Amino acid sequence: MTNFNFHVQIGDTFSIADLDLDKLEKHTLLEYPMFLNNPKDKRSEEQIRNDTFNGLAAEHYMMDTYDYSNDDRDYKDLFAPCGTSVEIKTAASEEGLLNQVNSLKERKNYPKKWGFDISDYVISFLRNGNDYVCYTLWEWNGESYEPTGYGENLG
Repeated sequence: MTNFNFHVQIGDTFSIADLDLDKLEKHTLLEYPMFLNNPKDKRSEEQIRNDTFNGLAAEHYMMDTYDYSNDDRDYKDLFAPCGTSVEIKTAASEEGLLNQVNSLKERKNYPKKWGFDISDYVISFLRNGNDYVCYTLWEWNGESYEPTGYGENLG
């Protein structure tokens, strides 16, 4: 494991109300349409928009609070202050977070099949309505994502 500084700590919390909602809504409207034409995705347009909003909320929190910056490349989320790519994941359940990280692991292990590179670092947030808690920090160990720590009930 490296000494990568995530800046955020497990247990740090924020609420949607803490964010610039106008900026978050504009970002959502720009980003969610790129997920609409995937025939394998069975979510409704409204669900895709909501999922995008919820994920971008955590990204905006990281940008506003910890000086991360947006990474506009395909399948990328943010740059940490040091310039390293970081993936942000949010879910309403521990199972959902684990499923998302396992999906990243699959894509990271088979980059030629998927056609893109995945970050070595992941920050996951557990969401309860409009409230979020930083739940797990993950680092790629060459074969899988390894947690650097867990929230209260995970692991």
